[in-house]
Amino acid sequence: MIPPSHKAFIGLALLIWILPAEITRAVVAIPSENFGLVDSTEPLQFVVDPMGNKTITEIKQQNQWQIWEGDNILNFGMTQSVYWIRLELHNFAAGQYLRLKSPLLDYIDIYFVQQDQIDHRQSGAAYPFAQREIQTLNYLFKIPQGTSKTYIRLHSNFALQVPVEIASLKYFNQSDMRQYWGLGLYFGLMLVMVLYNLFIYFSTRDRAYLYYILYISLISLTYASFKGIAFQCLWPNLTDWNKLVPTFASMAGMFIFLFGSYFLGVKEYRSPVPYWISLMHVMVLGICSLANVLGDYYISANTSQLVTATGSFYLLYISVFAYLKGIKTARFFLLAWTLYLISVVIYILQLQSIIPHTEFTNNAILYGSAIEAVLISFALADRINILKDEKEASQQQALQALEDNQRIVQEQNIILESRVQERTRELDQSNHILKQTLEELKLTQSKVVETEKMASLGQLTAGIAHEINNPLTFIKANIKPLKRNLITLQEVIDRCGAVVTATQWRQQSETIANFKQEIEYDYVREETQLLLQGIEEGANRTVTIVEGLKSFSRLGSGDFQLYALESGIESTLTLLTHQIRDHGITIHRDYGNNIQANCLPDRINQVFMNILSNAIDALEEKNGGNPEISIVLSADQDWVTVEISDNGVGIDKATMNKLFDPFFTTKEVGSGTGLGLSIVYGIIQDHNGTITVDSIPNKSTVFTLKLPV
Repeated sequence: MIPPSHKAFIGLALLIWILPAEITRAVVAIPSENFGLVDSTEPLQFVVDPMGNKTITEIKQQNQWQIWEGDNILNFGMTQSVYWIRLELHNFAAGQYLRLKSPLLDYIDIYFVQQDQIDHRQSGAAYPFAQREIQTLNYLFKIPQGTSKTYIRLHSNFALQVPVEIASLKYFNQSDMRQYWGLGLYFGLMLVMVLYNLFIYFSTRDRAYLYYILYISLISLTYASFKGIAFQCLWPNLTDWNKLVPTFASMAGMFIFLFGSYFLGVKEYRSPVPYWISLMHVMVLGICSLANVLGDYYISANTSQLVTATGSFYLLYISVFAYLKGIKTARFFLLAWTLYLISVVIYILQLQSIIPHTEFTNNAILYGSAIEAVLISFALADRINILKDEKEASQQQALQALEDNQRIVQEQNIILESRVQERTRELDQSNHILKQTLEELKLTQSKVVETEKMASLGQLTAGIAHEINNPLTFIKANIKPLKRNLITLQEVIDRCGAVVTATQWRQQSETIANFKQEIEYDYVREETQLLLQGIEEGANRTVTIVEGLKSFSRLGSGDFQLYALESGIESTLTLLTHQIRDHGITIHRDYGNNIQANCLPDRINQVFMNILSNAIDALEEKNGGNPEISIVLSADQDWVTVEISDNGVGIDKATMNKLFDPFFTTKEVGSGTGLGLSIVYGIIQDHNGTITVDSIPNKSTVFTLKLPV
């Protein structure tokens, strides 16, 4: 028979062997009247849910739990998996809470299971701040009294490092109050640094201050997001903004690289490699920021951390290099950046559980960034002093250089004065030679103009000789028949006079009648009238030619006067009548209503003569078709316009560019001097007018003259 004590022992052994292993698992016992932290290290167990699709029912049946070895800080690093935590609570006190001290946890599902009753609660950065059970920076969940199996589902886009703490609400409130004081001091200091340097920036407009202000602002926003301050105070309902922490961190990195490169003068190094490395870091961080904004949180955060880590040591390298080069402002930057990197290393070591997780190690990066902000402000202030000293030294050097320049200028003035006198003598000699040359050119020009005038005069003489010769020939040819007819008529008259008496008259009348018939008396009378008319017409035409010549020459006082352009054109056409008639040219006239211009008539007539002569030559070269010349006069309030056009051979572009050049001609040697249009151009310029030419080869040419009214 087995003793009762042995029976109890055997029953307990069988119960341990039959029940699942979780019965032997240690529990967290919360004593009554508890105030401080309860040790929750030993019973923490976890399981990984890679797909994140397991339900609480499946998790309760899960047997592959792993025991967390270490303190009460669960650290799973950057992961996209879901983790489940399990512990058993025996709560004998009122007002006890479980705290998950990680503000960036996105999703928290906690299940308190009591006798198959499940108390499910949700929280996290993915839910509005107002939905938290206790509205603090971290996540507090009230623990039900009695025994409860607690399952916690955790998922976060950021590093999954979760301190699990159990204590009274009063304890957590006191802890949070200390944390608020610390954070308040930190962000107050950073705000003072921003405002102070912003004031200096508006005074100096130095880009270094702008980069530094942006860096401090963004690094403060990053740490405010880490600590949950930003979510609680800035965007409590905009949960998506909690995912932009990598963007804030990346942009802070961008501006610290820009600040370091500019502040340390990287662009001024002999080699451009450091400057381009800085820009490369800035560009990669910019891409990370963009990727995070577009929704790729995991890759952007990991890439940003990697680039920031490499860039941090690169900034340390260039600050050491600048310090060794003797750049004074680098000493504060080197000290500030070194201390900040030390604080970052301490923070990372506590994240990896290499060093203990304490209040100091958890906030080491805040202390480091605060010290960094103050030291860099000192560096910027020292930069102002250095720049001030350099400016004073530069001003002193500039003053010394100015004095040296004044001395050099005085010496140079003496030398220049002697050179100027020498050069003046040379210029006087050159001016004397130029005056002589100018006089010779004027004499040559006068001779050339006289030659052109003689050429025009010869043309006029030939025209006049031809025109006057025709009527004179007409008169000369009519003189002999007229003399003969007059002799015959005289003989008739003499015979009639010989008749003395009527008797004799009757006797001679028959004889006279026969004689009249013999000499064709009636014809002679008619012919005599015609001859007289021919002589009169020839004389009149001669008078017209002479008048046209007088009108063309208009040799007067040489003063400007109002002149009817129609009369000048007509006198010119009169002198060119034989050429116009010989080539069968049709003249179209549109003279308007008595259009006058203030001009030198003889000079303007010379213009008409040269242009009309060239038009006739162009029509002669074409040799075919219906040769025509059109002359149109028009006037407005300011200008008188003369258009002379022909349908001749036209002018090509190459000839058009040289048309008014002296001695340029397209005629054969001996046929023209090449001065006609050059003189025309000079005459129009002397009248303050303009002359333009439009031509289409083998079709037409239009000369347009404009003279002031």
